Amino acid sequence: AAVLPLGILAEAWGYRPTIFLGLCCREATRIFLIFGNGVGQMAVMQLCFAAATGVDTIFFAYVYLVTDSSQFKNTTALVQVSYHAGNILGSALGQVLVDNTPVANDLTVLFLISWGSTTCAFVIFLFFFPAPTSKAPATAFTVLVRQGCSAVTSEVCQLYQDLSVVVWSIWWILGFGASGMIMNYYQLQLYDMDPEIEFGIVEMLIEVALVIGSAVPMLLPQRFFTEGGANLTALTTSAVAVGLLRY
Repeated sequence: AAVLPLGILAEAWGYRPTIFLGLCCREATRIFLIFGNGVGQMAVMQLCFAAATGVDTIFFAYVYLVTDSSQFKNTTALVQVSYHAGNILGSALGQVLVDNTPVANDLTVLFLISWGSTTCAFVIFLFFFPAPTSKAPATAFTVLVRQGCSAVTSEVCQLYQDLSVVVWSIWWILGFGASGMIMNYYQLQLYDMDPEIEFGIVEMLIEVALVIGSAVPMLLPQRFFTEGGANLTALTTSAVAVGLLRY
């Protein structure tokens, strides 16, 4: 729910300020987790967390503003590999600490480590974040502001005259929504089956699979990234997902 308003904010206010806001929300999330008390403050923490994770999409989009178009494929893969590799490291560290130290009885230690990591990222952003080398393309929001509703309607209708755009849009809406539900609620299902399950190991294995999936595009020839190759990928992943529903 936070992605759309944050996307509009990025277009109106700028990508870098919006990413800065997301990092501030990440800091606030950790502060509430460590020092907050009561349902009200935890609710505010959840709102901050929603904004922080929503800005991830803005960050991934910003990558294309600092990269030459000829490098989009490899850059996308490298950014995603780095993102998921960081999650692997965090999952492994968390599980090691839970298994071998008393932190299982006091999660504040884990929250402090997470806060330290987040603060390091905040400092890197302040001093080393690259400036854009190109302008962001026009979006529905910018067209709406500059030319009005009729121009937006005309452009959207023209865009969706292509059947492949319609099919891909439907696939992304359903796939992205399902992914969000699975990644947010699978822990509850696992806990219901086995309260003693080692969540860090499970998270690590999931992230390993995501690293592999993110790295694969770098190994494929450019000719694979055509409409046929994309459709084949979509059909294959959808078939695998449907098959896994049996389990």
